[in-house]
Amino acid sequence: MRLIIFDPGYAHRNSHHHDVNRQLVESLTKAGWYVTLVASRSIDSSTADEIRATGAILVPHFVTPCYYPNIERLDLGIYQQLADRFADEITELASLIPLSDAWLFHTGYSLHFIALARALWRWQARAPTQLVALMMFAPSTVSDVQEQEPEWLRYRLAFQLLWQAAQRRGVKVTLGTSCRGYQKIWQSLWPYGTVILHPAVNYRSLPMLQVPSKKPCVLLYLGSPKNEKGLKWSAHLTMAGARQWPDVNFIFHFNHHFWNAARNFADVIATLDTAAAKYSNILFVRGHIDASRYDNLLQQTTILTLLYDPYHYRMKTSGILWDGLRLPDLRWLVTSESWLEKELHEIGLSCTTVRYGDTPQVLMQMENLLKQPLPRDYPATLDQDYLQQLLQPLGGWLKNILEQHSSYNLQ
Repeated sequence: MRLIIFDPGYAHRNSHHHDVNRQLVESLTKAGWYVTLVASRSIDSSTADEIRATGAILVPHFVTPCYYPNIERLDLGIYQQLADRFADEITELASLIPLSDAWLFHTGYSLHFIALARALWRWQARAPTQLVALMMFAPSTVSDVQEQEPEWLRYRLAFQLLWQAAQRRGVKVTLGTSCRGYQKIWQSLWPYGTVILHPAVNYRSLPMLQVPSKKPCVLLYLGSPKNEKGLKWSAHLTMAGARQWPDVNFIFHFNHHFWNAARNFADVIATLDTAAAKYSNILFVRGHIDASRYDNLLQQTTILTLLYDPYHYRMKTSGILWDGLRLPDLRWLVTSESWLEKELHEIGLSCTTVRYGDTPQVLMQMENLLKQPLPRDYPATLDQDYLQQLLQPLGGWLKNILEQHSSYNLQ
């Protein structure tokens, strides 16, 4: 099987794009597939070398950005210009890359799908037999009220154009998305077939620690530096918690290797450096950490706090939450009215919720959770089928989806 992955947002390894692409190419090339990954022209050399080391072909090509300021409400003229440019860039690939049996597009917006439809109409080489689109975002990260969001209307047009182009070229289109809440939304915009669930995009197996070996440990922050993930607030809570409970460990991980992160959050870094020097129960981890170190931080954790701003995360997923699902002995503390709260309930896991920005409430609920015994297994309310769907490998899932509809006999 020959697969082409289109990802205009893939430029470095400190990103969701790398998590998705790395596991796909590793899994599929090991299975004997020929994989071509078309990435941003600005992809850094070390990331490109890592992908090429798997045996995949890496083509730095796209100039059109995957992300654009206020992309969900772009002026129509700018929107059209970006869609035209991206369509041209895909069309150019017909003479630059090998023929393929299937295309995969993930992590984009409606303008990318309008462009994909146009490129499929224009494609001069043999068209693929299948196109899989993974809808990893909601149509809008802010609101689920269709009438208020122009991006919803643009998706309706984009999907209609994509379906018409696929019908003309004989291409089977499959839409997948990352959670049940998204599945309902995308199904309302895609009347041309069933929108299916794909696994969480950050699969890794994780050996479990024995519950008795754990001491109380609160993980306040993990991953990329984003203030909408409550970064500054969580730094304040780290100090407050360490002062209030000297026998409890507090972990704060800050990846300052993101662009301008060290400058934009210099006050947070200074505050946490000072706090870690003063309180021995604070572990402040800086910089990029590998998968082993990342998993180790999670395995030490007894209370996982995801204090994200619900304005930004009411419909926005969290890879940290998906990673935490691999551990049955976690207690969850999340902001109310967020996707985090809704998704944990959908899975059948209990969580404690707090109002965003309410420090006294967080400390009170943290104290309540510290008094509770650690769970030893998932609760009886768990939706086991849904959890297993989320935690399976993405590469294996995609391989099965494409092979089900392929006439090729893969060895």
